[in-house]
Amino acid sequence: MRIILLSAFALFLLLPENIQAQVTVKTGYISSSRYKDENGQYLGKGDMCFVEGNVNIPVSQKMNERNQPTLWMISAGGSYTAMNNKNLQSYIDIDQIINMQLSVTNIRPISKKWLLLTTVGAGVYTSSDVKLKNVLGQGGVIFIRQFKSNLSLGAGLAVNNTFGYPMVFPAIYFDWSTEGRYQIKVSMLNAMEVSAGMKMNK
Repeated sequence: MRIILLSAFALFLLLPENIQAQVTVKTGYISSSRYKDENGQYLGKGDMCFVEGNVNIPVSQKMNERNQPTLWMISAGGSYTAMNNKNLQSYIDIDQIINMQLSVTNIRPISKKWLLLTTVGAGVYTSSDVKLKNVLGQGGVIFIRQFKSNLSLGAGLAVNNTFGYPMVFPAIYFDWSTEGRYQIKVSMLNAMEVSAGMKMNK
């Protein structure tokens, strides 16, 4: 994880002034819960806390005459989850989960209304030491249709080897935002994200 974060920081220092990186940090806690077996007998209890960080770095970006972007972006992220389980060793025999990932994404126009998004990357998802055998590959291709300047929809395929062999899954892209002083943005690729804001200079 240290190598990934240092690499991302080095790339951030090399960015042109007109390109902005996006950094997000999340943390959470799930309070203690009691667990029972199929017969209703008490087994134990456990709680969980996590911290997650991601950085998206546009390495290059340019717009064509139709105001469509051609973008190269590097994304890096990691998360750590700690679980405090009591009397659950025979069911949940782990006390931590470590996730790290690094990917490269390209977006480019292929017609007046369509964009092509391609991404490839690798990640480590493990409950123990980080080893080569725990590295998983992932990638995807999504065709995106621009219906309006603030609305884009897309679909495609994603592939990963989570289960030890390549598997293909459907991928959905959705991006919508309002315009004006008060702004709402909804986007979805790996997960649904909703944000709201206000322009202070209006």
